Amino acid sequence: MTRPPPRQAALPAEILACTRGDAPPPIALMRLVLAVPDDGEVLRLVAEAAAADPGSPEMSELASLAAAHRGDFGLIRATAGAVDHEGPADGEAAIRRFAASYDNAVRVSPEASVALYSMGDPTRLAAATAEVVDLVAALGPRRAMLDVGCGIGRLATALADRIPRIVGLDISPGMVAEARRRAVGLEGLEILEGSGHDLSRFPAGAFDLVIAVDSMPYLFAAGEPFAARFFQEAARVLAAGGDLLVLNASYRGDPERDRRDVARFAAAAGFDVRRLGDRPFRLWNGAVFHCVRRPG
Repeated sequence: MTRPPPRQAALPAEILACTRGDAPPPIALMRLVLAVPDDGEVLRLVAEAAAADPGSPEMSELASLAAAHRGDFGLIRATAGAVDHEGPADGEAAIRRFAASYDNAVRVSPEASVALYSMGDPTRLAAATAEVVDLVAALGPRRAMLDVGCGIGRLATALADRIPRIVGLDISPGMVAEARRRAVGLEGLEILEGSGHDLSRFPAGAFDLVIAVDSMPYLFAAGEPFAARFFQEAARVLAAGGDLLVLNASYRGDPERDRRDVARFAAAAGFDVRRLGDRPFRLWNGAVFHCVRRPG
């Protein structure tokens, strides 16, 4: 593999990922803020990187983001710090830990709790959500959607005028309360508390779209059986020809393993895989896994 020039080699890994196109500027800044505890040092590193490559649109955007959100660095760290990384690593106890963690995180910042790279900015979160809305719209008209891990309801509310029936599901009571607050007055939208690995409350064929935005990683973290069961449950509640969209499979840092696992679980559950981990978004590095429920 070709080594980067010395100037790039000296960059922090978070900024280097941005220069290589591996991380959009909002993601790069979020990671840098979490890695570097001193705000002044974050700003210095970004300024030096931008000055060293004045023709780079990524570095220009990164510098603009850092300047605009320097007052939000503490909020980013506080929201991330609200998530408990030391408790049970798998099983139902891990699911309960995630629920409690996101109760804590949503109290710090509703927007940052579901998308840390939004810096807690509602406008920036809406822009990132719009990219997902466009992905859903490209599938064509839908009659009923289940949003697994709906968080504060950002996607469900954004799609409420396009899809007649939407059910949002989340394990965090705090997230559910915030989503219900935002859903007031939106017809056909229901927010429920529950876990994505148990969809038994819903009848077979109840939906023609199931979507999981950044929630599948927590099922993988709880253990492979939880992730496998999600695919089985999603297949059951989907009508034949219905779509399953998983945006980010895990946080394991191994895209090839994610592709293998999703393909394996999807095939066992009766899905045909149409997309397997491509990253089409400009504001977020989410990987898209699209599966279609086979007849029968």
